[in-house]
Amino acid sequence: MKSRCSDSGTPGRCPRGVSRRAATTCGGVDIDANKVNAVARGSSPVVERGLDEIVAAAVRAQTLHATTDARVAVDGAECALICVGTPSTDHGNVDLSHVKAAAEEIGRALVAGAHPPQERLCVVVRSTVPPGTVHGVVAAAIERTVSAGIDVRVAACPEFLREGSGVDDFFDPAVHRIGVDDAATGTTVSQLFSAFDARVRIVPVRTAEALKYACNAFHATKVAFANEIARVLSTMNVDAREVMEIFCQDDRLTIAADLSPSRLRVRRLVSPQGPSARCSISVA
Repeated sequence: MKSRCSDSGTPGRCPRGVSRRAATTCGGVDIDANKVNAVARGSSPVVERGLDEIVAAAVRAQTLHATTDARVAVDGAECALICVGTPSTDHGNVDLSHVKAAAEEIGRALVAGAHPPQERLCVVVRSTVPPGTVHGVVAAAIERTVSAGIDVRVAACPEFLREGSGVDDFFDPAVHRIGVDDAATGTTVSQLFSAFDARVRIVPVRTAEALKYACNAFHATKVAFANEIARVLSTMNVDAREVMEIFCQDDRLTIAADLSPSRLRVRRLVSPQGPSARCSISVA
C-alpha cells in the first residue's frame, strides 16, 4: 500500500517510521527542507525513543522517503495523511490554517495530474480537529481545487500517542478509530493498520473527530483529579501516591466504569435528619 504523510511533525512521526513493518510505502512531505533532509539521511526529525532506528531501516529498505513537493508525494498514493499542528489561538479557538493549507496543497497536486484520475485517493486527517473539520475544511478545500472526475474521499483517524512512548503506542494500540462516510473508504484506511493486532472501530467521521477531544479532556481530568487529591491529602499526612495506586487497582468502579451518558444517573441522598447535599452516581 502507498501512503503519503503531509508534515513531518509529531502526529505523523510513527506512521512514517513504521512503514517498513506495515508493508506500506510511505512518503513524507514538508515545507521544511531540514526535516526532509533528516529523513533522507535516515534519522527522525523529532525526538522519540526508538524512532531513529526504525526510520533508518525504512529508508534503507526504500519504503520511506521525504520531499518538499506534494506532487511527488501524492503520485500513486492510495492514502494521503494530513498530520499538521492545530494550535490554540490567543482567544482559545483552534487554528485550522495548517490543516486547510495541507488540504489545498493536496488539491493542487491532484490538479497538476500527480494522481491517476481513475484511482481513488483517501485523504485522512490525523490531526486533532473539532467535529465538522474534515468535511467543512478539508473536503471543502479539496473540492474547490480539483475538477470533476477525480475520486477523493475523506476520513478521520486521530492519533493517540504519548510523547516518549509514541512508537510503543503505535505498535500496540488499544483500538484503531477510523471515521469514514462509506464502507469502501473504511476498508482502504484500515489497510494502513492491517499489520497490527488491534481492534478496528469504524465510525462516522464526526464521531472520530469528537473522540479525540473526549479522550484529551478525560486525560486532563485524571491529571487534575490526582493533583487535587494529592493537595488535599498533603494536609492530612496521607501518602497520596499509595492512595492513588490502590485507587487505580479497582477495575470495576474507578477504571472500567461505564461512562455512557444513558447509563449514568445522579441521585440525591436524603437522610432521616432531612435533605442532604450529598449525591451519588449510579449505573442503570
